[in-house]
Amino acid sequence: MIKADRSRPLQIFDLGGVIIDVDARKTLEAFEKLGMMHIDATVSNSHAVGGIFSDYCEGRVSTEEFISGVRTTCRLSASDTQIADAWNAMLGSYRQDSIDLVRSLRAEGFRVALLSNINDLHVVECRRRFNGPGSLDSLFDATFYSHEIHAAKPRAEAWQSVLEHFGMSADEAVFYDDSQINVEASQRMGMIGVLVK
Repeated sequence: MIKADRSRPLQIFDLGGVIIDVDARKTLEAFEKLGMMHIDATVSNSHAVGGIFSDYCEGRVSTEEFISGVRTTCRLSASDTQIADAWNAMLGSYRQDSIDLVRSLRAEGFRVALLSNINDLHVVECRRRFNGPGSLDSLFDATFYSHEIHAAKPRAEAWQSVLEHFGMSADEAVFYDDSQINVEASQRMGMIGVLVK
């Protein structure tokens, strides 16, 4: 359960590992079943390793190009649907306590944003799985997806997109993420960084 820091008006949440559970092992297992030749950190830390994975995370390639690239990189002969399903296998259940926290912060008058290192396939699936009043996007005042803003955490440009949108400075923001690297990067910018476990 996340303990909210109400000391600053802008509350920025990560999606995977904070709002929705993520288990990269399930995607690795799904790719293995499809015949993937090499299992390494490529999938579990996809936005940080470069190549087709980070290109997709930052919107430099389309979904079609991503699937084709995965097929080549992972040496798969699977269909587009099989690759997309394996990629989405890591997405788990929504955390109701996190959703309740976001709603309560907004009800108290805080501005709440979502900033996620993500890609189109995952966004579509996360939106489809969201079960509650309204949509995933309407849960927040604004959403910032790395593949749409063309910047992924821990690059400062990712947070700058959020801060500029709200007309706020880093010292007016709290950031919640399950990645120590991202939390530390946000702190270097002047935000309060909260590590979610």
